[in-house]
Amino acid sequence: TEWENSEKRFKDAPLGGGVFTVSYEKETEPGKKETWYGVTGEEGKINISRASLALLKAFLETAGGVDSIQAAEIAAALWDWRDEDDDPLTGGAENSYYQTLNPSYPCHDEAFESLHESLLVKGMGDELLRRLAPYMTVFGSGKINVNTADAVVLRSVAYASGGQSPAACESLVAKLIAFRKGGGVFREPVSMAMLRQMGEVMALQDEERSLLMAMTEMLTLRSTCFGGTAYGKVKGGSTAQSRIDFVFDLKQMTRVYWYER
Repeated sequence: TEWENSEKRFKDAPLGGGVFTVSYEKETEPGKKETWYGVTGEEGKINISRASLALLKAFLETAGGVDSIQAAEIAAALWDWRDEDDDPLTGGAENSYYQTLNPSYPCHDEAFESLHESLLVKGMGDELLRRLAPYMTVFGSGKINVNTADAVVLRSVAYASGGQSPAACESLVAKLIAFRKGGGVFREPVSMAMLRQMGEVMALQDEERSLLMAMTEMLTLRSTCFGGTAYGKVKGGSTAQSRIDFVFDLKQMTRVYWYER
């Protein structure tokens, strides 16, 4: 949408005696990031409060660069942190683990309230969070917006949906990105409609078609929450004097996150 990449509207916009810019980093194709101006839909990211165990594991491997065994353990710990019981999954952690730490603290057993809360989870750390944070959220429906998600996020969904062939996962994600880059927008949230739209502009292999059909259970076509970072500076200034990270829920018309620094 025009909110998600509008340099004219969101770069150095006049405000009082200064200007402000709203921007975020966007992976426009595998391995290539660009600065976009505006806000980004939170459903374009992995919601760690709502993601399945398989999606958490695939995300840790794809975006975090974590090996399969470690990814399974951290995914289990993230799940245990947010679930309501006190029974740890294999490799996970509940109160029995966190109470042995110094200082000790209780397992939250509720949804994450912020990204930085994940640092309290067994196996997480500053460097891992740094790698994950651009693609991670605690806001939104939990479904992945196929029209806006970065390649890293789509790749995670592909692997979590049972994509056993890395080649098929990578090629399908590349074709999804190419479809969007060419102006394509998915308009019906059902697999056959999505396959038909893509088939009009590019060929899909049988394995890619099956994988996309499996992925649709985790996909949506629209975002409900939008976030970004606003930088403010005085006119003529070369550096920002203020920064605000924010998220708002467009459906409820409410601000759900606001952090000034």
